[in-house]
Amino acid sequence: MAFSWVGTIDHIQHVLYGGIEPKCSYYNEQEAPKILGYIRRVYTEIDERIGRIFQDVNLDETLVCIVSDHGFSAIEWNPYLKHHLARPLGRLQARL
Repeated sequence: MAFSWVGTIDHIQHVLYGGIEPKCSYYNEQEAPKILGYIRRVYTEIDERIGRIFQDVNLDETLVCIVSDHGFSAIEWNPYLKHHLARPLGRLQARL
């Protein structure tokens, strides 16, 4: 049994998806094609690497499952907790 997690797709979508989503507040029509190109390049690279795995295993004897943990939408705020904790919050402050 083998397991592999490809975090690159998750990260690139979280970081760049708003740049291709016209409903997002920071969408820029002139920049969108370039950002979409970055996203497509990542997907192409990951697809090629998964293809190499398929070449190296006997698909008649191996069950290969490709799954996703969620979909994507634009992030309008910064979800990184450490950034929020690092800001002065009245009496509460965190040192990271």
